[in-house]
Amino acid sequence: MGGGERMVREWWRCIGRYRNVRSVDFWDDTWQQRNTIKTKQHMADFLREEAGSDIAMDFLHAIDKEPMAIRVSPYILSLIKWRGGGSASTSPGDRKGHGIPKLEDNANSESSVNDNSVSSANDKSVSSVSSGVSDVSSVNHNSISSANDKSVSSASSGVSDPIRRQFIPLGVDHWNYREHPMAQLDSLQESKTKPLILKTKPRQPEPQPEPEAPKETATATASATVSATVSATVSATVSATVSATATATASATALDPPSCIVHRYPNKALFLALSTCPVYCRFCTRSYAVGQTTNVVKKKRVGPLAPRSWERAINYLQNSPQISDVTVSGGDTADLNRAHLDWLGSRILDIEHVRSIRIATKALAVRPSKFLSDLDWMEGLDNIQQIGRKRGKHVCLHTHINHPGEISEMTIEAASRLRDIGIVVRNQSVLLNGVNDESRIINHLNTLLVEMDISPYYIYMHDLIPGTDFLRCPLHRLLQIERETRGLLPGFRTPSYVVDLPGGGGKRLASTYDYYDPHTGISVFSSPMSNGDAMFLMCDPMWSLNEDIQAAWRHPHSRIAMIDSAIDRAKANIQSLFNHTSDTTQPMTLAASRPTTCTRIY
Repeated sequence: MGGGERMVREWWRCIGRYRNVRSVDFWDDTWQQRNTIKTKQHMADFLREEAGSDIAMDFLHAIDKEPMAIRVSPYILSLIKWRGGGSASTSPGDRKGHGIPKLEDNANSESSVNDNSVSSANDKSVSSVSSGVSDVSSVNHNSISSANDKSVSSASSGVSDPIRRQFIPLGVDHWNYREHPMAQLDSLQESKTKPLILKTKPRQPEPQPEPEAPKETATATASATVSATVSATVSATVSATVSATATATASATALDPPSCIVHRYPNKALFLALSTCPVYCRFCTRSYAVGQTTNVVKKKRVGPLAPRSWERAINYLQNSPQISDVTVSGGDTADLNRAHLDWLGSRILDIEHVRSIRIATKALAVRPSKFLSDLDWMEGLDNIQQIGRKRGKHVCLHTHINHPGEISEMTIEAASRLRDIGIVVRNQSVLLNGVNDESRIINHLNTLLVEMDISPYYIYMHDLIPGTDFLRCPLHRLLQIERETRGLLPGFRTPSYVVDLPGGGGKRLASTYDYYDPHTGISVFSSPMSNGDAMFLMCDPMWSLNEDIQAAWRHPHSRIAMIDSAIDRAKANIQSLFNHTSDTTQPMTLAASRPTTCTRIY
């Protein structure tokens, strides 16, 4: 299954060190692993060969500021257009023929995101926030590409390449970089999750007078959770009340989940089996745990690679009858050996109340050779799905492709092998500034995925984690892209555009915010199913905000004022909805359900 006989074009030969590599070798997973670059010095050597000494030095300065270590496969390196597009003509994602249409750069066919697309009602109705925020008069309409790229030619040595931007840091990425003060490692609080049980009767909010925030609690540091009634504590998650019911629901068992289990939703659990991946993404939401310790992040391991260490996790799943769906991730399951894959798959499927298992791997995007030549691993995956089918349980594979340029003949062949063994494949993408934040790119990506029988599943807003603000997009861009792309594909193939809420609120549809102010970049969401009355804060990247608002974010008192104002408006909007829906004598109209500010109520 080396796949050499199926090769159409050997695009990797444009890379100097791969010039003499045969198809049978490049398509071999053992070769890909052996030649993966895993140290910054080896990456600098590669860049010196392909892009010049200036780029190599720029990389060495940038890598020390990154939360993720370097690990890049030859497959990914071969897809990047080095030296001003030297390999563009043979880059698989851009070739015509062989089932991969060319992504035409036609600005007239479908416009890029227009920063003026935030509705005029939103722009007109958002008032300035007082208490230290000066001159909040307009949304900062930055260009689609972040200011980070202004000083570098787009044709310079792979600098602007969307694949390079995801995996290989350069100093230009950090140009004029400003970290968002709300960014924090483990922003989703996966390491602090508590077990949940299904709430059978959601509690509706009752009108209550708002207590004044005690001034003495003001602090400049951001913590994980913030009560709306203690307005001075800044956090990525904001509780709507100080009552005990606003916290996570009590566990259905006496057990607390071990560190490798994230039990955020009542009936679903995430099993973090390991802390390594075939390739390390710069934007990894688990930069707190995945990969080697870096200059800026001391890693907290969550997934020891041994069945003996997994026994407690299996015991927790067995004693949590409400859990019916388990996702096995990490790290990346492609780094599990056959014995470990068999052990996890069989043990989880042996749990009677678990009805579905999802196996998460990015290998289809970054090292598709895994599915072409690692016959032992593929046989293990096939065994898991056959066991599941015989027991009436659903087994699927979730992958992570962000850009059409990541798709090659190898990807198509790998997807075909997965289809042959009958496993369902879904894709989760992250919207990344300067990578895929245009409607035409998302449409092209989703079309290619469907042609490979891969269902587009989620498109995420980038999580609020340190060191990645230049890759994040504002919420209004995600919403605009959803608006422009919805309708292209059948409903069952159309992805959900979601925000994974900081502080443990889970995934919410991006359009279901309770309040959003594009001037301050603050959006507020509620998550009744997973966290009762709690409310959660999401923030647009700093680069998308004007200078006055950026200054306000850096000042603790004005930051608190902006957050308090957003929470108050979100609570008022929610209460307004309940007031209207509780009055059955009056028809519920669209006008009644939406306040005149830039908010939406659902």
